[in-house]
Amino acid sequence: MSLRGVENITVPSFDPSLRELDEAGVRWDVRHAIEQGFTATLLALNAGLSPREMRRFVEIAVDEAAGRLQVGVDMPLDSFTLAAELLAFAADAGATHAVLGVPQAFAPTSDDDVHDAYAELAAASSLKLVLPVGAVGFPPELGGGVPWGAYARLAALDTVRAVTVTTWMPQILFGALQM
Repeated sequence: MSLRGVENITVPSFDPSLRELDEAGVRWDVRHAIEQGFTATLLALNAGLSPREMRRFVEIAVDEAAGRLQVGVDMPLDSFTLAAELLAFAADAGATHAVLGVPQAFAPTSDDDVHDAYAELAAASSLKLVLPVGAVGFPPELGGGVPWGAYARLAALDTVRAVTVTTWMPQILFGALQM
């Protein structure tokens, strides 16, 4: 797997009742990402979906992409247990990668805590993992983002294949916009 290009984010579509995924809407979103020239799409599993809905969302998107677009998932943030289950499901369904996140109840106190938890998750999944750069929810005493002491060790794992820089403010990445 090689991640090269631009990845968009696909947010799940729901039917008018807001109770069921809108399969046609998800398929349209995936086709539109392909038409726009994206090389990958990241499925927003943490958009209020139940585990059942997460699985269905992955199935629909991977089926529609049909190899024309890499399909990644953001790591479910409920727990490492749910994350391991969903990442294994996503891999079996044909997803290509997952962006690591911080489960809500995870309260590491050291770089070793971070490394050990994510190394165990990486060992349990065949998905290629993407490390986020920036504030991702770690405690402030560990810097808020991926703790650098753990980061280098995680980046050395065989399953870690990419780094993503995510921001809603691209001018931070590219400097002030020129007029």
